[in-house]
Amino acid sequence: MMVVSFTCITYQPIFISYLTDTVVVTWNKDLVQNFRNAGQNGEPPTLKESFEREVEHVKDFDNRLSALPVKEAQQALQKILLLGLAETKVGIYSKFHDLAVYKMGYADPAAVRLAYM
Repeated sequence: MMVVSFTCITYQPIFISYLTDTVVVTWNKDLVQNFRNAGQNGEPPTLKESFEREVEHVKDFDNRLSALPVKEAQQALQKILLLGLAETKVGIYSKFHDLAVYKMGYADPAAVRLAYM
C-alpha cells in the first residue's frame, strides 16, 4: 500500500495506468490533512563496525592474479565471478526489518539498524 499526500491539489480522483502497473489516487482532504512526515533516523554509529569489509580494486585484483600460477589465477577469478551465485541469504535483512517493524514499530532502534543494513 502506498499513501501519497498532495498538500495543495484540488482536483478530482484520477486514474493512471502505466504499462502493467496501475495507480489509483484518491483525493480526500479528510483522510490526508492530518498526515505528518515522521522525522528521519540517522545511521546508527556502530553500524559499519558490524560488517567485514574487503575491498579490492580491479587494478589490484589484476596485479594479484598476474603474480599467481595459471591454475590458481583461474580459481581466484572463478571465485570472484561465482561469488554472487553462492550467496543464498539475499534479502534476509529486509525480511528481518519487516518483522522488527511489525513487532516493535518503525522508530525502534533495532528496526532502524536493520533498515540501514
